[in-house]
Amino acid sequence: MTASPAFDFLAVCARGLESELANELVELGCESAEEERGGVRFRAPLRQGYRAALGSFLSSRVLLEIERFALSDESALYDALRQVHWQDHLALEQTFCFDVAASPAAEWITRQFAAQRAKDALADCFRAQSGVRPSVDRHHPDVRFHLYVGQAELILSVDLAGRGLHRRGAPRTQAIAPLKETLAAAVLRLGSWPVAEPGAAPPLLDPMCGSGTFLVEALCLATALVPGLRRETPTLGWRGHQEELWKETLRGFEERHRALTTQTEPLRLFARDASKEAVAATRAAVQALGLRVALDARVQRVEEMVAPESEVGLVVSNPPYGERVLEQAQALLLHETLGDRLRRHFLGWKAVILTPKELGACIGLRPSRRHVLYNGAIETRAFVFEIASHAPVEGSTPAWKKSSPEATMLANRLRKRSASLEPWAREQDTDAYRLYDHDLPEFPLVIDRFADEFVVYDATSRSRDPQGLLRRMRDARLVLEELFPQARVQLKTRAAAGIGERSALPEFREGHAFEVRENGMRFWVNTSDYLDCGLFLDERSLRRRIARESKGAKVLNLFAYTCSASVYAVAGGAATCVSVDRSASYLEWGRRNALLNGQSLDPHRFERDDSLAWLERNARRRFDLIYLGPPIRSLSKQARPFDLERQYIELLERTLRMLEPGGVLYFSSPLPQLDPQQNRWPGDLRVQEITRDTTPRDFQRSLGKRRSFRFRRKPRATS
Repeated sequence: MTASPAFDFLAVCARGLESELANELVELGCESAEEERGGVRFRAPLRQGYRAALGSFLSSRVLLEIERFALSDESALYDALRQVHWQDHLALEQTFCFDVAASPAAEWITRQFAAQRAKDALADCFRAQSGVRPSVDRHHPDVRFHLYVGQAELILSVDLAGRGLHRRGAPRTQAIAPLKETLAAAVLRLGSWPVAEPGAAPPLLDPMCGSGTFLVEALCLATALVPGLRRETPTLGWRGHQEELWKETLRGFEERHRALTTQTEPLRLFARDASKEAVAATRAAVQALGLRVALDARVQRVEEMVAPESEVGLVVSNPPYGERVLEQAQALLLHETLGDRLRRHFLGWKAVILTPKELGACIGLRPSRRHVLYNGAIETRAFVFEIASHAPVEGSTPAWKKSSPEATMLANRLRKRSASLEPWAREQDTDAYRLYDHDLPEFPLVIDRFADEFVVYDATSRSRDPQGLLRRMRDARLVLEELFPQARVQLKTRAAAGIGERSALPEFREGHAFEVRENGMRFWVNTSDYLDCGLFLDERSLRRRIARESKGAKVLNLFAYTCSASVYAVAGGAATCVSVDRSASYLEWGRRNALLNGQSLDPHRFERDDSLAWLERNARRRFDLIYLGPPIRSLSKQARPFDLERQYIELLERTLRMLEPGGVLYFSSPLPQLDPQQNRWPGDLRVQEITRDTTPRDFQRSLGKRRSFRFRRKPRATS
């Protein structure tokens, strides 16, 4: 019996996966596997190459080597490729393309140039024989060639599957930033997810499931549903391809998968996420596999996470890393919260967390193992935790939960501020106010209190020491939790989104909203999902003034946001109030604020529109009282761009035309350099700055950062 010829293969993978991929290839039947940067080489018959291309969960491509040449410079590239017998690999009527990878040492060549010269060599070879050449198809070629250009060598290969193996065939929810399936499968294997005996899989929980990649890959690993069984049948146009051998290999995987799915109990998967869209995407992705599974998918925040009522299992997660300071601050808090929940509620479980090294330290658990993996260009670690060894010690405070020595200054200042402001706030029937306003130069932060929730912002537009800022924000959180044991703390920074730019979500997130009181009135706020929480605290006194002057008035609230000024106007007895904002979610928020205060929605109006466009379309309407509190800037695909610094005079002129004789317009400017008093206004208008009178007590340190102006039009002369 003639032995099958052997070929040289390269299984390509993400950096950091080489060792685990080598183990997987041995499990698939490879007798030897040699690791190199970004892949594993092995020599085997074609059957084994097919097993790797169909059955590998970790490889992104399996390349079969065709030719290897010594290469000195770019001029030798074409000559080397012109020697290839291209007709042995590609038919004239087929399409092709070249993927190119180059060693950093090959500085003398670009990938685009190499691909062009390879195409020229192939085309000239066919033209010399038949006068015509095959066509290029970059997206769906019949044969995909791969060219590796090293410092002194050239390797030509053919892609066995014709496309990336990480594309499992299931739809991906791009908005949720899914993890690559190959990386997810590697993390599961590093967490000792059972692959030798898949039927014995324990329960698995993903507390931040996103689009469900971990759970889908876990289910497939446990039932041996290899990637080759999930992908659509590829176009295998390589002329050396053996279709019967490919189908025979595929049938072997099918039989193993069928045996496991009929002989084992349904796998128990638990999907959790703060986003209901993510939970829905995960449920759809798991159900699309058509396998028996006990899936428990529900909306839940990390700080609410508890172990399911079952035997111990595996927690797997890829928490948000954060590239900007805002995201890093939130990521830091998230990782510490995750570690705290694991320590308290998952004793006996195992956890594997994929995250950067510095954030992994914030989890506060000592890993039993750690592996360097690359999520794209980001260097991360897969931290493996044996949570059974981390039972909390009674009366002890773990090191990760201790603030720095400098935090004592902040704690003392917060005690004094709280002792001063709490009696005043109770007298005002208000539980939403600024607790700290960059009082100490060592802590350039602001802290706003919303009932029992605290929001910590950075007080600088750009930090020269972002890591130091993160440490200070972490100190602030720990101090607040010590001073206010029932507190929940959010870390945010305005520098990431731009001061005065309002964030928006597609809907009012009822599950994350809660009530606060202000001057005896009630408002919904949301400190977790939005940059701004729904209530601008520094405009509290101005809103109260609006309420005092609204009795019987026709009121207009432009750039209404969550319509808090409108609620004040209606409470003050406004005959009618029109609230204009381009965000449907914020207007819905405003309606809920009105209903929370027992107000009828009629005859008041909530009109969704760009405020400038609304002014043009409603130029003939007149109002007795107008509140104008625009953002610094606004960008929207549905409306024209708005820049307050350039357009504020035009905006004021258009709005003032709608003011009745004797009427009043209040202009609240988030840019302190704007001063409408410097402009020449018609003689019947009087403008007055009222910043000092409308700055609340808790904002005295930031007096002048937001300026307020009152315009009054002279009443009609009476005969």
